[in-house]
Amino acid sequence: MAEPSSPNSTASDPKRVPPDGAGAVVSGKPVRLILWVVLSIAFLGYLAFGTVGARIWRFGQLQIESRSIASTWRVQGRNLPDVSHQWLIESVFYGAIGVFVVCTIVGMRLLLAESTDDRARVGNDHS
Repeated sequence: MAEPSSPNSTASDPKRVPPDGAGAVVSGKPVRLILWVVLSIAFLGYLAFGTVGARIWRFGQLQIESRSIASTWRVQGRNLPDVSHQWLIESVFYGAIGVFVVCTIVGMRLLLAESTDDRARVGNDHS
């Protein structure tokens, strides 16, 4: 008769993962990490060197020009309203841009992260 395995044994049940995470299978993590790094670098490169079509009214005519995203943000930062605490307005403006960039990169990471709860729920859901 075989001995019952201990609750922390991983040899008898390959699906069981120890509580400390040692020995956990990381099959897709390197690929997801590399993909996230590549996407993040591509996003930052697009912000630095990419262009968008800017619609500008000049002399009563609509003109569409190609402008870089970084230069558009710099122009918008220089054209903020003149107030007594200009540094505060500029700090909020550039801080909001920073938050946008950081949240986009973190959001890409979260989208590429594998949710073990969802995978376990799908595997155990028999209804």
